[in-house]
Amino acid sequence: MNFFIDALLVNIGADAFRPDKTKVCQTHTLHNLSAVLLRLCEPFIHDPTRIDSAFISSPIDHGGVFALTGEFSVSRLGENEVLASNPNVPIYQPKNAFIPQVFFFCARSIHFGMASSASYHTTLTRQVNHTMWNLRQRNADAALDPALNHLLTMQYSNEVTILSPSILEETLKFVNLLAGVVLRTHDNILPYIPEHFIDDVCDILVFVARFQPKAMEKIGLGDVFRVSVKLLSPDYAHVRRLSIHGSIASINTYLIFYSVFLYKIRLLGTTI
Repeated sequence: MNFFIDALLVNIGADAFRPDKTKVCQTHTLHNLSAVLLRLCEPFIHDPTRIDSAFISSPIDHGGVFALTGEFSVSRLGENEVLASNPNVPIYQPKNAFIPQVFFFCARSIHFGMASSASYHTTLTRQVNHTMWNLRQRNADAALDPALNHLLTMQYSNEVTILSPSILEETLKFVNLLAGVVLRTHDNILPYIPEHFIDDVCDILVFVARFQPKAMEKIGLGDVFRVSVKLLSPDYAHVRRLSIHGSIASINTYLIFYSVFLYKIRLLGTTI
């Protein structure tokens, strides 16, 4: 586990919009790290009850990967300053220490890997569409434009990895597991959950629903809806940030439209 701790600490800036490649690993290395951790999560991928969420409040066990204070602190659903001064820190006494370590390190690696790549790809696609629109307005030949060709090269090379069917399937299963863990987390531990857990669940699902909706067809995502209802309820207003409010609203909108889309496809008897 020390290797994964070191790898995650070294890549603390990998979630930046334009990460400094002299300080963080290449994107494919981050994806490989996630792939290894996802494989280790397979035995409990459908059983969130085996994961002790109190791990997130134990610096000795997470090795600083989920620091509460300092330059590289990780934003939580609750207020970091309040949590850092809380004398009643949840006690972490797992039956199996390996399972929580693998799960939470995997969630962090996906934040640096798949979630960041999905955000980058969405921005890249928007740039491609805008560049093509400008070229059409000037009646220019898009096939001969070097800027557009460069953007398309980056877009296609990125799609090879993040739109791979096997990677999408494993990631979506983990996303639902992550939602299930947050859903079942005790109220006194919930404020310690990193904010990016919810953001990543929403961002990844919105990304897949937009670019590869067929990958979601056979993946159960019930816990995603359940945790959305939980976090949007008035009872949990004290751990809800405005940023995740918009993220949850977005994912619910996309999943509802996706469900209607699948229903119409089946009704017409055609395939995607």
